[in-house]
Amino acid sequence: MGRAVTNTLDQDLLKGVPGGPELIAWFGGRVPRFHDAEIVELVLERTQSRCRLKVHAFVPTPELDAKGCFVCTKHVIVTFQLTDVCELELTGFNHQNAILGLSLSRQPNGNLLLELDPAYGLGGAIEAGSVEISLEPGIPHDSIYQSQITAVP
Repeated sequence: MGRAVTNTLDQDLLKGVPGGPELIAWFGGRVPRFHDAEIVELVLERTQSRCRLKVHAFVPTPELDAKGCFVCTKHVIVTFQLTDVCELELTGFNHQNAILGLSLSRQPNGNLLLELDPAYGLGGAIEAGSVEISLEPGIPHDSIYQSQITAVP
């Protein structure tokens, strides 16, 4: 904990995580960068020392909309369900919680470390015994990307 975030997801590690192959498939066979993604939910539960993190991710395109903003596609809410959380370090929090990226790595003790590199709002690291990933295609109802709803695949 407390080290620089690499903003990468190791493809081999991700393939071994439940839901990881589906995440890679959603992004066309590539590991997502999560650049400018937004954390939309963080829940801590003492039962099984669980943490649920929901992140709105997408792929920006070079196209601009009528407001001059980049059009984004492949909108999805990615849920990281971490179990047996043993370390937690969080900083910042606001109405947007945009991140520069996130990383997931295997620690020497066998645990997984999920790190959030903050751009505006929440950042930090969560170490846990296991993680599962699930996908919910679409745009969160309170997102600034709602105006691009027609761009959802």
